[in-house]
Amino acid sequence: MPNASSPPSADTPSRDAAAAALRLKRRLAQLRRVFDLDAIAEDHPAPAQVVDYFHQNFHPYRRYHSAAGSMHMALNPEGRFDEDGFFGQARRIDALWQQSAPAAALELAFGKGINLAYLAPRWPQVRLAGLDLTPRNVQHAQTLPELAGASLQCGDLHSLPFEPASFDCLYSIEGFCYATDVPRALSEQARVLRPGGTVVLFDGYRERPLSAMTADESLAVRLVEKAMAVEEFQEVDVLIAQAAEAGLDLVSNESLIDAVMPNFGRMDRMAGYFLIVPALTRRWLAARSAQRGRNLVAAALGLHTGRLGLHGYRQLVFRKRGG
Repeated sequence: MPNASSPPSADTPSRDAAAAALRLKRRLAQLRRVFDLDAIAEDHPAPAQVVDYFHQNFHPYRRYHSAAGSMHMALNPEGRFDEDGFFGQARRIDALWQQSAPAAALELAFGKGINLAYLAPRWPQVRLAGLDLTPRNVQHAQTLPELAGASLQCGDLHSLPFEPASFDCLYSIEGFCYATDVPRALSEQARVLRPGGTVVLFDGYRERPLSAMTADESLAVRLVEKAMAVEEFQEVDVLIAQAAEAGLDLVSNESLIDAVMPNFGRMDRMAGYFLIVPALTRRWLAARSAQRGRNLVAAALGLHTGRLGLHGYRQLVFRKRGG
């Protein structure tokens, strides 16, 4: 028998993968006792459904996800969940601005405004603007005292209501995944950026095409995405090529999947509690909107798709040509 210091055997990765696949199969079976998974996977969310998703989940996000108002994943590189990680993306934006401060910056899909509110007092000299598709989010962010000087409005990231070359930096934290016409959305970003300006995207991505996944993996990937009213996550290599065509050259591509896994683990544990007694969960869901209930599907599967390398989480930085 090998001692504690013996190296892992050559077949350890294959055993780990098999165990992860079995855990995914069991979780899908749990969810089938509560949801029509095939119907969710085949859904095609329209823009109005995206608005409804965030409207219906306005309070649940605060109750179950982040008391501070974050609508994105926490970054916990130390390996243990801490709510302070919800400011991790904004801190990374702040670090980029320390290297080259923008005169004007735009956040796309700013949610409840937590990132803008973090940056505003640290960068009073920067003209901040924000665009979000959900009226309720905009109304809430407009009440934050930190954002009294920011320009916040409703709008669609496929058609930005700004003049050409209006900003030095544009960023989005888990919002660009809602782009349904990615080339057009990227062209709009390039249009409103000044030459040499930067785009920073934090988001979930498909790490490989559905055709390279098993049936359970493909189903889980589509469920995570559709449960959050996303048509489909982008594939990283495809997105980078599309950005280049729009005049945005890649500066950096950093995987942050390990940093978000503690948050996924927390969500997985909460989802597990809800799935212990399917009949009670169905009764609980019957009194709530479908969009609110579907969040449970994403929470129950995100840890699994991340562990299996199906979904990644990345920070992408692009620079507009010409600067």
